[in-house]
Amino acid sequence: MATFLKNYLTAAGVDTVLLTHQNNASDISLSQREQIANNFGVDWFHSVHHNATGSTNTSTRYTLVLLEEKRDPARPCPNGSSSGTGRAEWPGQSDVMSNLMAERIFQAYRTSSFLTRLDWTFYGGCNGGFSLGVLNDLQMPGELSEGTFHDHPGEEAKMRNPDFLRMEARALAMSFFEYYNAGKMSTGALVGLISDAKNGARLNGITVTLQPGNRTYTTDNNRNGVYVFDDLPPGTYTVAIAAPEYLPLTATVTVAAHAFSAADGRLVPTALPHVSQVSPEPDGQNVYVYAPIRITFSRNMNTASVQAAFRLQPAVAGVLGTVANNPREFLFTPDFRFEFGTRYTVTIDSTASDQFGHDLEGGTFQWSFATMPRNAATPAVVDFAPANKQTQVFVRDVIEMRFNREMAMASLLPPALQVFAIPGNPAGMRVFLSRENDLYKYSLVPVGNLLGNRVYTVQLSEQVRDAQGKRLPQALEWKFKTALAPEVVELRSTFSATDHILSDPRQHAGSNNFVADSTDFALVPLFVVSDSTAGRLRYAFVPNRNGAVFMSLAAALVLGDNDLASLLVFGDASGNTLRWHVRGNDGQLYVWEKRLDWTGWRNLKFEVQKDSVNLAGQRFAAATLAPLRWEDLSLSNTGAATGEIYFEDLSYGHPRSVKVDEPAAAGPATFVLRQNYPNPFNPTTEIEFEMATTAAVELAIFDPAGRRVRVLLAGVAAAGRHRVRWHGDEEGGRAVASGLYLVKMTSGSFTAVRKLLLVR
Repeated sequence: MATFLKNYLTAAGVDTVLLTHQNNASDISLSQREQIANNFGVDWFHSVHHNATGSTNTSTRYTLVLLEEKRDPARPCPNGSSSGTGRAEWPGQSDVMSNLMAERIFQAYRTSSFLTRLDWTFYGGCNGGFSLGVLNDLQMPGELSEGTFHDHPGEEAKMRNPDFLRMEARALAMSFFEYYNAGKMSTGALVGLISDAKNGARLNGITVTLQPGNRTYTTDNNRNGVYVFDDLPPGTYTVAIAAPEYLPLTATVTVAAHAFSAADGRLVPTALPHVSQVSPEPDGQNVYVYAPIRITFSRNMNTASVQAAFRLQPAVAGVLGTVANNPREFLFTPDFRFEFGTRYTVTIDSTASDQFGHDLEGGTFQWSFATMPRNAATPAVVDFAPANKQTQVFVRDVIEMRFNREMAMASLLPPALQVFAIPGNPAGMRVFLSRENDLYKYSLVPVGNLLGNRVYTVQLSEQVRDAQGKRLPQALEWKFKTALAPEVVELRSTFSATDHILSDPRQHAGSNNFVADSTDFALVPLFVVSDSTAGRLRYAFVPNRNGAVFMSLAAALVLGDNDLASLLVFGDASGNTLRWHVRGNDGQLYVWEKRLDWTGWRNLKFEVQKDSVNLAGQRFAAATLAPLRWEDLSLSNTGAATGEIYFEDLSYGHPRSVKVDEPAAAGPATFVLRQNYPNPFNPTTEIEFEMATTAAVELAIFDPAGRRVRVLLAGVAAAGRHRVRWHGDEEGGRAVASGLYLVKMTSGSFTAVRKLLLVR
């Protein structure tokens, strides 16, 4: 390259160009090179280099020019060496020339960027910085250039072409001419790269013809695709490229004097695109119902044309897109899954085209596969709720999954199964098994409220296995988004052993046509979500008599027009009807009902603003009847004559400053804040308090420094016992750190404080 530079300079009339080192000559040190320059008294010194990262390099290829930084012995570094001044040793000379050279080499080599740096600062300053040995004793201005990186495979291949190296020499010569105001080159240079448009490979042996002038250039055998036309008079040129197995290509380019022009050629193969690989394989059997359809083409395709040409029969809702933005590979992912025991036919119409507009070779492409039967030995999720991409999910809702086989309960826990809004921070869940429609149903009940207005991911890894140890064939993941939570979601009852929230159905005046010896309500240690018991309603109806059993709430729950109530119900799929009896502001008793068509836990939510109620066969918007008093719960015999259902976690959602509920018949005589349970806890604990009278009350969490962490309740609470739950989070839902916290209850002149210990 230095020889090329000498030729450019001497042709321009430079008196003497001295080379300190030539190809195939014995190497000399960098300091010897600067001494040669000093001894001969040259006007300018330049050292040519090419850079390296010192490791595998697939991306780094910038241009760098370094110049000597002036050092100041009066300002030593901690190690005693002289610090830099941030200025060039030859200000107004080496810095000006370095800027010219960096940009010109960048234009010639078309590297990723160009930099000019002072050597001592560039190499670390007081932390190991040094002055370059090839520059530090110069008696004239000079600099060192690193044109590009020779350990980058693409750059290394280009530098094997001497005509390409000549362009770096031309760039340096242009810099000297500009610096010394010696005029500009009267000609320009044209540089290009020839590659395969299909795979990006640089092409050997490709002939490029330039008109006018009928000049030709054939790319070498170093897989760099480089062609170079130097010393071109300014003007407009036509570049023509023709090669076997490629479509001909022509381009028009303007060449300017004292400048570099570029015209790359991406040659399009003449072969038509085709489908090279598919999955599931053609005529595949027992295909997993969550397996995606993968299609690989022979070259990059037009994405929109492939999406328009794709058909699936029977139709399945889903998304077809590229894999990692690679337009050769496409993936169809069903929104849910494929049907069990079904034969599917995939069609790619002939209208699918590649990025060059070529239609699919051979016309329409088609293949078929058959999915596994539902009773296969391979474990699979048959269905789940909430559905994929479902929104407005309540923060107390249960996640349900039905499998075709009984699963190992221990594998349905983190890390094999996780539900999270924040990766690495799974929500606490309790898992319950039930049978439903000959399937194995697993209900995941959140230990505490989920975060509102968040996207949650349900993630099952391949570590999830059935009772015989057989794992899922592939991981499964779906997402749902929770609704904006009420300001307060208060846990009113956990159906604990001391929590008599529902009356005896046998004593209610509305109960009729039931078998007394087989009907009762009790608190039992079965299917427990909170505390140590759940409420169980065991029932038996007199056959063919349209029986019903009623239970009264110990304290009617008053629901304003912005309130909601929710109740966990463990269903028995009996087909009987569960009704909530609410009294409207007109004094009439209305019902809100759900048919028991499920097993396992499910959260029933009655939201005043969104739901409607029934009276004598007519439906009414609940909000028009607010405030509503929820007084009774009943079960009507519209299905099986016998069965049992369970209740847990009655919750009340409301704005902060609202009335909580009506007082029970008898209440505590004093205000009390009880110790939380469990304590220590992770991640959730319950705090119970008692109100002697209906009054304003605030329950708030503080850290030991007295900073308010979260307000759990601020409003009017009725006389009686209440429970709230803290999930170890601050306002906004962000989890707090482990440690000691204080819960403070304030109501009028009453104040009480308890210590809480969070251990994560």
